[in-house]
Amino acid sequence: MGYTMLNNDAIKKIDYAKASLERAALLFIRECCEELRFDKSRATSMNTDSIDFDGTSLNPNQIPFNMDKDIDRLCLENAIERFLKSGNKEDAFDVYLCYIEMFVGDYRKTRRMIELLSEYEANGSGLLMKHRDHYSHSVYVFVLGLAIYESNKKYRDEYKKYYGIKDDKEAAAHYLQYWGISSLFHDIGYPFELSFEQVCSYFEVEGDKRDNRPFVAYHGLDEFITLNEQTRNELSEIIPSKCFNTINEVFAYMLVDKIGVEYNFSEEQILKVLIDKPTKPNEFNHFMDHAYFSATILFKKLFEEINIRIQVEYLYALTANLMHNSLYKFCIAHYKTEVNKPFKAELHPLAYMLVLCDELQCWDRTAYGRNSKKELHPMGCAFDFSYDNASGAL
Repeated sequence: MGYTMLNNDAIKKIDYAKASLERAALLFIRECCEELRFDKSRATSMNTDSIDFDGTSLNPNQIPFNMDKDIDRLCLENAIERFLKSGNKEDAFDVYLCYIEMFVGDYRKTRRMIELLSEYEANGSGLLMKHRDHYSHSVYVFVLGLAIYESNKKYRDEYKKYYGIKDDKEAAAHYLQYWGISSLFHDIGYPFELSFEQVCSYFEVEGDKRDNRPFVAYHGLDEFITLNEQTRNELSEIIPSKCFNTINEVFAYMLVDKIGVEYNFSEEQILKVLIDKPTKPNEFNHFMDHAYFSATILFKKLFEEINIRIQVEYLYALTANLMHNSLYKFCIAHYKTEVNKPFKAELHPLAYMLVLCDELQCWDRTAYGRNSKKELHPMGCAFDFSYDNASGAL
């Protein structure tokens, strides 16, 4: 039915090609996420005689609670549709805003985290040789993941199995919440990589290796990544066998717990990598991994500033964020060596989806770097989401 607390006859029909990206993504929001965030103890249908139209289920003189949740979902659907038509950062902002208000909290507490990326790219990326947009890109990644979930039963089944969810609507709502955490915020750490690359670019000499140039490293992180008492207590409730002191320790444990056996690494090994990544980029081919900062900043923001209660699902989402760039390729899978193994959705569904969508989303990305502006880039992409098979043609 779609929006059970609204007049569906008055809502615009989803009128896109049957197997298109737009249709699949919008159907996910409208049909798969029916009754999203509802309180089932209250009226869930417009036809219910007992519905409280005086609004006391929220506050006096306001609309009923579940109607408010349907309006939130419709706003997200409309924001996604506008963004897919334009691809611009103004419409991307609306998607961020709708998602954050629904699942994170007051946008005023997260605005710096989101807007800083857009400002850095617009104002500082011109100093680099190669750089493309990551602000609108993250929204495209988010939408692409919704479309794949809606159209691919194999992935849906794998996701439900991984999280132990049997009900389709419950699984879709769960996916929307935690996929949003992974995808929409996977590049918020880019300002750290941009600053690093700006210094490298300043000292760049054609034919010269980075080993011979000055570089930026980030120190003084000890206090920032140290967990406060409340966070430690909440973690001890969901992982009673461990005592964590830093964000790095949490990430190391979660990575080993999920993929350590498959990729043959220990907690101590991956913890050292996480400690060294921001402080010793010279040991990682002179590369600063923005994914480390994205995951770390988001951990700090969610649990120690907004004070969202820690759940293991959030930690899965954050480790997906952490792995999407160089950590997985060079420090876990060693993908250029013979020991490389293809990553499977059953190991970590959100990480699998994030890497897939991040690689697929290469169209309609504003070029900021000096060389990037001169290069040809795809401006559009047509997808076919039929027959449980997501394929695209540039």
